[in-house]
Amino acid sequence: MSLISAGELVDLVTSDTTGLVVCDVRFSLGDHGHGRREYDAGHVPGARFVDLHHDLADVTRPGAGRHPLPAPEQFTELLGGLGITPATHVVAYDAAAVQDVLLQQGEEALHG
Repeated sequence: MSLISAGELVDLVTSDTTGLVVCDVRFSLGDHGHGRREYDAGHVPGARFVDLHHDLADVTRPGAGRHPLPAPEQFTELLGGLGITPATHVVAYDAAAVQDVLLQQGEEALHG
């Protein structure tokens, strides 16, 4: 796993995106609908929304904590649904600042 800059993400999104999946995982612990609203208001082009509360946690396990990890088979199903395979490069972002920088710095590249 490695971190990339907003500029590198612009390059990835505007080049051949075969084998690339961008996941928007923005969330708020105090407001479970926050991430979806932020995604709906704007996101990196082609990004898929992944919900912490519903996709990345198995909240049906009582006493396992606020966001217990999903069972391996649940996570595998999620990855498959997102189009993620062992050969896929995945970029995940969770901060609105990342999107803001990407959209400001890469607007010309993203929108021609």
